[in-house]
Amino acid sequence: MKEKLVAIKYDSVNKCEELLIVKNVQDNQYKTLKNEENEHKEFELKKEQELIKKVNENKEKITKLEYIIAKSIYDNFVDRGLLEDNAEFQQMFYDMIFNKGEFDITKLPKEFETILNYVRGY
Repeated sequence: MKEKLVAIKYDSVNKCEELLIVKNVQDNQYKTLKNEENEHKEFELKKEQELIKKVNENKEKITKLEYIIAKSIYDNFVDRGLLEDNAEFQQMFYDMIFNKGEFDITKLPKEFETILNYVRGY
């Protein structure tokens, strides 16, 4: 029976997670392989950072869409006379969209918060 040299990476419960073949190499080959490993790690890190950036951009877009959907429902209830109109909130929302103003969430009507939470699935 032929034996093999291996490196074993264990998980948190001491089960084999990964198995690698061990190989003797010369100094110069080790340095070359180490450089390749570092390049691969950098590449993977950049990929992960780009993915995180895209996820954050998508979260921001989703949040904006949630506000717009909630605002549409809120306006529908106001138009039907089921909710009282809040002029300050309407102006704040208008400024946010057309004047790139800040949206102060502390000034949201309770009804809008309820609708927003419903849209978000809370």
